[in-house]
Amino acid sequence: MVKVIKFLRGYVQIRVWGYSPERFMNLCGNHNILLWNIRNHGDYYTMCVSIKGFFQLKNCLKKTRTRAAVEKRVGLPFFCQRCEDEKSSVSD
Repeated sequence: MVKVIKFLRGYVQIRVWGYSPERFMNLCGNHNILLWNIRNHGDYYTMCVSIKGFFQLKNCLKKTRTRAAVEKRVGLPFFCQRCEDEKSSVSD
């Protein structure tokens, strides 16, 4: 059931690297930003975060001097946007 809700609301998989990614994850927890599927790849971490949470990351990233990049977009909002883009390109 939780997977369905996450899919309906949409989420992004991000890559985090920089000075202190562990502190970044702690700050996200303190600011009630949910992170899941956290994986350590040595130089960087990958994790998933909701769309709403992604827009709240800016202060945590700045404070910990880490950087984040979107690797993958998942969910209904992105699927609907892709369908609209394809529909408009076909009608042109």
